[in-house]
Amino acid sequence: MRRIQSCIAVAIVAGFAASVRADDVFPPSWRGQFGTVTAAWDFWGQEGFGPRSINAGFYSANPGGLPDPLARAYIDSNVYVHNSLFGRQSVLEIGPNGAPGDIGFGMQNYPGYDSLIVHIQITYYPGGGAPLQFGIGPDSDTPPWQWQEYVPAVVGDTFMHDDGWRTATYGFTVDPSTTFHGFGIIFTDYPAYVDQVVVDTRAVPAPSALALLALGAGAAARRRRGTCTD
Repeated sequence: MRRIQSCIAVAIVAGFAASVRADDVFPPSWRGQFGTVTAAWDFWGQEGFGPRSINAGFYSANPGGLPDPLARAYIDSNVYVHNSLFGRQSVLEIGPNGAPGDIGFGMQNYPGYDSLIVHIQITYYPGGGAPLQFGIGPDSDTPPWQWQEYVPAVVGDTFMHDDGWRTATYGFTVDPSTTFHGFGIIFTDYPAYVDQVVVDTRAVPAPSALALLALGAGAAARRRRGTCTD
C-alpha cells in the first residue's frame, strides 16, 4: 500500500509540473511547497502594438492560495504581438524598431519573509536579443513598474527545441518586499522575441521564524514520545 501511495504522489507532482505550460522544461524542485508561487505567460493578447497588461495564464500559490491573487505582465508601446512568428503562436516582439522595449512581470507574494528565491524560465528566439539582466521593481501592484536595481541574467539550464526556439533558466535571490514583487527583462539586443515566461518564487522565512518552527516541532515530538511511554 505504501508503494502505491508513493507512485500516486509522484504522478501528482509530475502532473502539476507538466500542467503549467508546454515549455515548462526546468521546473524548480521546490515548486508546490509551502510559500511558493508559480505564474506563467504564453498568450500576449491580440496582434498589435502595446502598451497592455496581461494576466498570467497559469497561477498557483501554496499553501491554499493568497487573498486576491494577482500576477500580470506589462508591456510598453515599443512592443508588438504577433499572432504567429517563427513557427509559434502569440509571439512577443520587444523593440521592433531596434530601440529597447519594456516588459515587466508583477506577482503577489507572501508577507513576512526574509528573502525571495526567484526562478525564471524564458523561451526566446535566438535570432534576436537574449536576456541580459533583470530589473527588480517596487512592491506596487500597479504597472508600469520602475526598476530600482538590476541583477545579471546568469544562465542555468538551457534546452533547444526542434523548431529553433530556446528555453533558458535564470535564478537569483532578492530582498523582501511587503506582498508584491516586480521583475523586468532587459535584453542584449533589440528586437527580441519571447514566446513564454514562467516565474517561480519561494519565500524564505527569517531565521527567527525558522527557529520557532523547529522549537514547535521539537515540543510536538516530545509529547508524542511521552504518550508512547505511558
